[in-house]
Amino acid sequence: MVRPLLLTGDMKQLITVLVALGSMVGVASASTDDGFVAVGTLVGTDAAPYATVALEAGRPISTHLAAHLQLAGGTTFSYGDADTYATARGGLEATGCLASSLCAFAGLDLGVRHEEFAASRYDELKTTTGAIAVPRAGIDVGSASMRFRATLGVVIEPTAVVGGDLSLAVAYRF
Repeated sequence: MVRPLLLTGDMKQLITVLVALGSMVGVASASTDDGFVAVGTLVGTDAAPYATVALEAGRPISTHLAAHLQLAGGTTFSYGDADTYATARGGLEATGCLASSLCAFAGLDLGVRHEEFAASRYDELKTTTGAIAVPRAGIDVGSASMRFRATLGVVIEPTAVVGGDLSLAVAYRF
């Protein structure tokens, strides 16, 4: 049985672990001190498969810890005519770099997602909206100002794991 992540004290422990991991993995690099904005895609599966356009932003709050925000909207691939998927989430991201051009990160976002889908061509359109937690990890590679970010995430509702996603984005660091 999956424990309800959003309703436990595990959040503080996870943040502590992320900060510790970021400190251990990190090598001093200008790229961990920069904020970023990114545009890309978020694809995955929840109640139905989905593909979206995604906007991301991040800003450091300490040496290896940053605030992260992601907004995405697009479509689900189901049998309905007006199938939509949208998410807004934000959280913390621990970052460490092996070189200025190669960084890794892990984080936890909390947010909300809205999904409309039809399970079959004979079903009516179903709508779900709810809170989610998304533990995620990825890589950030590129030059000092232009980066490519690839992220894998697990989508968790308060009582169960409901899906996963992949985010691919081009980021501008400032």
